[in-house]
Amino acid sequence: MLLSPHERPLVFFYKFMKKHFFILFLVSLCVHAIPLTAATSISQYGITWTFDKDYPTGQFINGDWWVVGPVTVASVSPAPSQAITVKIVE
Repeated sequence: MLLSPHERPLVFFYKFMKKHFFILFLVSLCVHAIPLTAATSISQYGITWTFDKDYPTGQFINGDWWVVGPVTVASVSPAPSQAITVKIVE
């Protein structure tokens, strides 16, 4: 069966949705269940990132944080203790 150029994207979309509908449905439930909050800082693994103002933030289902950007990071605590030097050897 030959498809016209206009039909190909529709067939691809149909096959994709047929195969991945349940996963997309679960992800959409998780995204809507997690509230969006404004925050001036976020902390994880003992590191705190402080922003210059409130930004929309949230958490992925695995607990990792995300921020709607671009954002300006005012400070990081604890501060980095040393610079990393990279030497390229040929």
